[in-house]
Amino acid sequence: MGHDPPCHGGGESVDRIRALFRGAVRCDGSSWIVSGRAGLPFIPVIARVVAPLLAIILLVLVVRQIDIDEAVEVITRADLRLLAVTWLIVVLSQGMRALRWRVILEASGSTPVTPVFWANLAGYCGNYVLPARAGEAIRSALASRALARPLGFVLATAMTERIIDVPVLVLSAAAAGLLLEAMPAEVGGALGAMAIAAVAGVLGLTIAPRLLTLGRRILARAPLIAQHAMRIDPHLERLSEGFTALHDGRRLLAFAGFTAVVWSIDILLGQVLAWAMGFTLSIPLTILLIASLGLSSALPSTPGYVGIYQFVALIVLVPFGLSASQAVAYVVLLQLLAYAVVVPFGVVGMWRLGGGFVTGRNLREITAKD
Repeated sequence: MGHDPPCHGGGESVDRIRALFRGAVRCDGSSWIVSGRAGLPFIPVIARVVAPLLAIILLVLVVRQIDIDEAVEVITRADLRLLAVTWLIVVLSQGMRALRWRVILEASGSTPVTPVFWANLAGYCGNYVLPARAGEAIRSALASRALARPLGFVLATAMTERIIDVPVLVLSAAAAGLLLEAMPAEVGGALGAMAIAAVAGVLGLTIAPRLLTLGRRILARAPLIAQHAMRIDPHLERLSEGFTALHDGRRLLAFAGFTAVVWSIDILLGQVLAWAMGFTLSIPLTILLIASLGLSSALPSTPGYVGIYQFVALIVLVPFGLSASQAVAYVVLLQLLAYAVVVPFGVVGMWRLGGGFVTGRNLREITAKD
């Protein structure tokens, strides 16, 4: 797989990045730089409006149902030793996620673990401090630079990973629901919609390479746009390579194995956190909660999924005996543990890979050699 020319050449790289980040990019002669000017302009305005509005509505609904003093007391009574164990479990989970992504990235050749680990954590950090899941773009950009892989290929592998998680979580939640006395009505309704999305996503992954190949053939036979076709074709090829990464049987099997490990670790995390807070969750209920939280992250969300996670915890846990205050305290502590891992590790990852530091309103600069 060839590498794209530097941005001061034919301009292909800059055009591609501009398309991705909606013009929030400049070229320094040998690399592209995504800038955070004007409050993250590469994030669609609708996402910056809808996500906070949704979070506010959900938080209002949540706060009306809980006793804040009780929730705070539940958190402060948590066993610190078990919380330390849960922190280590979160670190382990992130390591396994990096190894899973590496499986797909190796479709383009041998891939070292360390840069994938740091890029992945930098992306999670972005998701926890920036709106609209901006971390997905950050991790792809940093991995592209660190591994010297085309950004189109890396983005396609990241999209593949997220798309495949949807049917895994839907099936897990459905199986857990069968083992529980009853599935909460809100969760059951949402699962139906997510099942449709899962089927559409898998079908999309299946036909995307064929559509990209068809597009390349059409462009190759269009003499009026030959010059533009020559610039677009390599990018379509790299996207296709990313989307077909799991068409290899061994790679698919390895990815499936890591997926099982990743979500099993998250279930263990859910169990240990409950013990730390003085109550127990059955394994099916923990699976239902983890799957529901994972699926809810697809909604327009504020940094750290604030509001959405609290609402999901209420509708999943309260029907099975936890008080509203306990349910919200549980998921708040879960989020704090995630922050305690992804923010420090993510910031280190950004600096190690040359991306700079991410703040709430501003992406200082992500530099990537293409």
